[in-house]
Amino acid sequence: MIYDRAHSSVSLTGAAEYDWEKIFGGAAWLHTTGITPALSQVSAEAVRHAVETAKKKGLTVSCDLNFRKKLWGWEKGTDSKTLAGKTMRGILPFVDVLVANEEDAADVLGIHAADRAIAFAVAASCLCHSIVGDVNFTSRAEVESLMGGSGSGRVVR
Repeated sequence: MIYDRAHSSVSLTGAAEYDWEKIFGGAAWLHTTGITPALSQVSAEAVRHAVETAKKKGLTVSCDLNFRKKLWGWEKGTDSKTLAGKTMRGILPFVDVLVANEEDAADVLGIHAADRAIAFAVAASCLCHSIVGDVNFTSRAEVESLMGGSGSGRVVR
């Protein structure tokens, strides 16, 4: 895949060039992505300023980690995963909701989901889908029973 974002306006526009008061006026939520700070140091600094300003103004901030290895090349001598990790760790303290898949969490943040956590989540999800409504009312014991091989998935009340 070829990314043609080098020298785009967002990669060249510094934080001071945005009218943050106008941008955040009346806003309740800011969503950003890991792609924007990957483009250049200038855009990384702008994203950092945006999330920090949004938090000071009381907005909810979300971020899709969205790691794209080929985009993280603006710091010579630093590999893409290291640069992404260092940059995103400066942004994430201002983020309320992080969206990331397992691979991106591992590549950028060094977070590796434990097998037990994945098994628990899968079992809880299976049990939840067996209950009318949108809330999982199963107990931890019921989830662990399904994880342990109780193939019925029956919720006992």
